[in-house]
Parts: sequence; C-alpha cells; structure tokens
Amino acid sequence: MKNWSLISNPKSSEVDYQLAPCYDLICSKLYFPGEDESALTVNGKRNRISVSDFAALAEYLKIDKKAYQSVIYKIKDLRGIFLEMIENAVYFEKKDKLKEILIGNYSKLFRKTI
Repeated sequence: MKNWSLISNPKSSEVDYQLAPCYDLICSKLYFPGEDESALTVNGKRNRISVSDFAALAEYLKIDKKAYQSVIYKIKDLRGIFLEMIENAVYFEKKDKLKEILIGNYSKLFRKTI
C-alpha cells in the first residue's frame, strides 16, 4: 500500500532482488510519536486497535475462529521474546523507549480477552 521492501543477494553474480519476507517492521512511533499507530484501518480504526477489532476483521474475512485465535495466542505469548530481542539489540540507543511502546501496545491490544 505504501511501499515495497526488497532485498538483494550480494553473493549472486547477477542482479538478484526479491520481496523481503518481513515488511515494515520499523516502529515509527519512535521517530514520529504523533502519527497513527497503523497505516491500514482495522475495523475502521488506525489507533487504539484491540483484539476485538482483529476478531471483527477475521469474521468479516471469514477466517476460521480457531485459526484466528491460535495466531492471537501465539502473538500474546511472544511478548517476552520481543522484549528480550530489544534488550539484546546491539548499537540501538532507543531500547527503553521501544520497550515502553511495546508494553503499551500489548496492553491496548489485549485489554479485552478473545
């Protein structure tokens, strides 16, 4: 919607570009604190999105409830790993602010049970 992430293979003798498997994982709140939380709307919202908004999206898209809930539970369980990854990041000066944003987003996202 807003851009594409490409990666190249520097070991290839030819120009070898492909779509990056991870896209737009930069926390823009670190650099643009007044901007919307999401570039896309979820259940008509770009801010203060919760699990219930994703549930409404999954229902609209006719995604199996069990499959949707499984993904949500996995994301919920990864909180500690995300915090650990931030803490172990090398040469990153905004660790504390990123952890604060992550914790805040988790509490907003999971304020209602699924």
